[in-house]
Amino acid sequence: MKKGKEGVLRLKGVLMRDKSQLTDGFSELLERDLALVLNEYMELKEGEIRCSISVGESGDYEVRMQANATRLKNLPIII
Repeated sequence: MKKGKEGVLRLKGVLMRDKSQLTDGFSELLERDLALVLNEYMELKEGEIRCSISVGESGDYEVRMQANATRLKNLPIII
């Protein structure tokens, strides 16, 4: 492999690792905010929301969220 390609791959690896570093408490804050929004539409089980964030091979963030609810709320539909 040429030195130029090696350098590009090394730099890409460094940038991907740097991008995957989340600040302390970020996941907890995201879970709390998601719970506030989802509680408008459903009754969530206490503590039953989880999310994970990772960086894919393309460099995009992959966000996965799971929540468990006991029921959906009946909402008025405004047209």
